[in-house]
Amino acid sequence: AASSPLLSSPLLSSSPLLSSPLLSSPLLSLLSSPPSPLLLPPLLSSPLLSSPLLSSPPDPLVIFGDVAVPSGLENADPCTARQCLWPKASDGNVYIPFRISNQYCKYQQSVSQVRSPTGLPPASRFTPHDRQRDFVNIQSLGGCYSFIGRRGRSQTVSLSRRGCVFPQIVQHEMLHALGFNHEQTRSDRDQHVRILLNNVIRGQEHNFRRINTNNLGTPYDYNSVMHYGRFAFSRNNQPTIVPIPNPNVSIGRATQMSPNDILRINRLYGCSE
Repeated sequence: AASSPLLSSPLLSSSPLLSSPLLSSPLLSLLSSPPSPLLLPPLLSSPLLSSPLLSSPPDPLVIFGDVAVPSGLENADPCTARQCLWPKASDGNVYIPFRISNQYCKYQQSVSQVRSPTGLPPASRFTPHDRQRDFVNIQSLGGCYSFIGRRGRSQTVSLSRRGCVFPQIVQHEMLHALGFNHEQTRSDRDQHVRILLNNVIRGQEHNFRRINTNNLGTPYDYNSVMHYGRFAFSRNNQPTIVPIPNPNVSIGRATQMSPNDILRINRLYGCSE
């Protein structure tokens, strides 16, 4: 169900080029009709996301709220090996193939209208699957979740039509697929937020586990599209995440990637900033 480059250091020694961020992706056009801004839910604050995700086959095990892992690896930190980055093609670009379930087919006519943002080289794109071995398989399953980074062959990203098809949630899950974890799990998070485990649903405390991360020289970002909301996994309608030193800072309400999210993509995949 994802911050930023919250990846362990073995990933970061050298990386392929990726310089066109997800704002250029055809995924948003394919998956959603333009929603009213008033209807956009706070990220990870809707009932589907702030309560435990119910997983049943074919859904994988889900940890950290929306991060899919193979069954039996509940305590593993996903994506700690370099091969989970998407590779660079022979032309120097990075292409992430995707296949979208026909649950979304009525929106697919808009894919031909998608263009890269002005001024951004098309060095990376989510591109329609065409016989590539490794690809992202987008389906409406039991919630919003993604594996972290490239897993090989078909890997599921679930974007349930019951509450996940909003631009910021699509970006959040696709950033997971690129290799990013949640902002509030990064190694320096205790300097920026306080986690109130007494307010967390019993049995869901693991979703707030801190990870030993390489943060790519970027600051903690309350505005990241990868940050949980203040009441994520709350059992009593009290906050589970409180910013410090200013508890009134807004968190988990991003409607699109922040400048830091984009900077981290550039740094992780070794492209110009």
